Amino acid sequence: GYIADVVDARCKKSNLRVALKVYSLPEMSELERVQLLREIRLHGRMSHPYVITVYSAFMEQGIHSSQLGRAKYNHVVLVEEFADGGDLLGMMMRHGGRLNEAVAVNEVLRPLLAALVHLHAQGIVHRDLKPGNVLFDLRGTLKLADFGLALDLNEERANTRAGTLEFMAPEVLSCPAKSQPNENKDGQAGPGQEYTTTADSWAVGALLYSIICGRPPFRGQNNKEVAKKIMKDDAVLDLVFPDRWEAALTYPGTT
Repeated sequence: GYIADVVDARCKKSNLRVALKVYSLPEMSELERVQLLREIRLHGRMSHPYVITVYSAFMEQGIHSSQLGRAKYNHVVLVEEFADGGDLLGMMMRHGGRLNEAVAVNEVLRPLLAALVHLHAQGIVHRDLKPGNVLFDLRGTLKLADFGLALDLNEERANTRAGTLEFMAPEVLSCPAKSQPNENKDGQAGPGQEYTTTADSWAVGALLYSIICGRPPFRGQNNKEVAKKIMKDDAVLDLVFPDRWEAALTYPGTT
């Protein structure tokens, strides 16, 4: 999908530090524009301590003058909570490339599952859980971010491939990709090619494996090999979690 430019900014009135996600509409495909509008609508509905807050969104149009001449611009800007503690990948690097089980469960897994319970209760599937989309504030509070691929299952069927391969559930991987907004609608994806919020459950498991072991559960020489392993192989985790963590490793909607 389209990658926005992120700008560190402050509100003049409140002095609140915010992140501005700037999307250049002329550079985006029709599908990416539809996804952006969906992101604004769905993420704007979220109000949870473990989800990045969206304060506002607006469109900016005009003509920019520089030494290279004059150029038109047409931007959509999302004003979001600033996560000044970095992302999960950075956290892993500060701990030598992986996290111990206690940190993984208490500082990442518990709040992440709480955020997902909130999403899933509303019928929303995130579809892109990965270290880069798990952020933290300076106090170390987890903040789930980037709803660019999120879907409201009350409004749309989840029947297209979306997300990051290493964290993609088999049922997502088996669906066709999508390049136009109207593709794969009305059963075009084929019988049985549809998934639910359990796709996020798979991604949580892959994420937990990655942060404890320092690598994704399925690896290969190329994407085709990784995809084949996801569909056919079982991940081996040489760890035993204490019984007291059992409640943290399950949540409503998972088995």
